[in-house]
Amino acid sequence: RDLLEQLNLHVNEPEPVIICRACQFGLHGTVKSITDHVVEKHNHSPHVTKQLRELLKPYTIPSPTQLALRPDQSPPHPHLAIHLGNACKHCGYRTTSTELMGRHLSSKHNVKRKASTSPRCRENRGQALLGEWKEMEKRHEEEMQMMDAAAAKTDKTGWFTRTGWLQHLAKRNLVHLAHAIKLPTRSEPKLKQTARLVELLVEQSVAGLSTLARETRRWLRSAKREEIDQRPIARLQNPESQARYAGYLVMFVCYFLRI
Repeated sequence: RDLLEQLNLHVNEPEPVIICRACQFGLHGTVKSITDHVVEKHNHSPHVTKQLRELLKPYTIPSPTQLALRPDQSPPHPHLAIHLGNACKHCGYRTTSTELMGRHLSSKHNVKRKASTSPRCRENRGQALLGEWKEMEKRHEEEMQMMDAAAAKTDKTGWFTRTGWLQHLAKRNLVHLAHAIKLPTRSEPKLKQTARLVELLVEQSVAGLSTLARETRRWLRSAKREEIDQRPIARLQNPESQARYAGYLVMFVCYFLRI
């Protein structure tokens, strides 16, 4: 689950489908298509996607098209985009295309009037847009409240007080924050080069730890100003952990360069 969270993927329940939270749609059920999406659309490293491939290999994941439609009047899914659609009042046929709905009405029910020009259709679409707007506004307010509530529970002393992160992030737009911290895309060559330099800096810094005196490394490991740690700081035993922490630092740098 931690790896899926890192890649911004959500395992839906009870319908076992994987949703890309950034793109807000379900991914095709094959392992290859899911890993390809993570690499091509969101530029994650092959090393991470290899882990994802190994994680998903034992499971059978259905495609979204194989799942039953959600019942009418279901609440909006927190990780899926809302699409404005049309429903045939004669048979229940559904589509997001007014053109396809017009063809359906003409061929199946001998209704010649175009669905897009129907006064009833325009009225329904207006009501749907208004309802969608209100729902999005409500969800946004709830998200902001959750963020403020989470910040209120955070320790506001020490590091948080010195850095001012709580004040900086208070009442910020979560969508904008998510965009600011995402890894560089192909359209951002300078930012991609910066990300590579940050990863190289982390590796060289870790490699240089062995050249420092043991007492110096004990001070570097200590979280206290007046007390030295019993153990010296050293390279992490798990290379994947270092890669993950380096990724956090890359997102941190991307955030400041974008804002």
